[in-house]
Amino acid sequence: MALSASLAARSVEFITHFTSTYNLLGIIEAGALLSRSRMDEIGGDAERRACYDGMDTFDEQRFDELRRYVNTNITRPNSYLLNQYRNRFRDKAYLQWCVLLIDAEVLAQRDVLFSVTNAASKVAKDYGINGGAQGFDALFNEVIITTRGRFTRRGLAANIPTDIQAEALVPDMIDLKYVRHVVFETQSDLSEGRRALTACVESSIIDRFCVDDRLFKP
Repeated sequence: MALSASLAARSVEFITHFTSTYNLLGIIEAGALLSRSRMDEIGGDAERRACYDGMDTFDEQRFDELRRYVNTNITRPNSYLLNQYRNRFRDKAYLQWCVLLIDAEVLAQRDVLFSVTNAASKVAKDYGINGGAQGFDALFNEVIITTRGRFTRRGLAANIPTDIQAEALVPDMIDLKYVRHVVFETQSDLSEGRRALTACVESSIIDRFCVDDRLFKP
């Protein structure tokens, strides 16, 4: 089965990527969501790089060959990792967190890799990080065992991977035109994000802002 057919069979409409409004501005300025290696090439101010969502400092074993990929999740964000970031930067009152909903057609158009769990982990390497329909379908295995526990498909919708930390790795960059929605947890967060960005970005991006607290829950 081709990857596009697998996506359709599981009704996968979106891939996701969480970020802060502080870094959302950088994404908008770049016109794209950039991989770690692309960020290194471009540079940027030290503070933004320190808390940039793509610079996963929790993943100390991140494999060098994956630095050229943008890390995304299928249908829902990696709430486990999102909560780690929110806790880490809780002293930065100016940060509001949001989830980018990206058209899943990106997966069919690009040479994407798939990991059944966090791609930075040894477990992911043991399972294999693969492309194509076979790599995608593996995200929905009946059982995934990681250092965090044993995960099954019980109670999961067809478009939700077995492990919430499963990843789709998109090479190099994702153009901003594929971002369909920018989702905030609360109306207050959305309003703060809009206030911070209105003077800096085009209205078409602001128009994609919406609220859905379900994406921020485990």
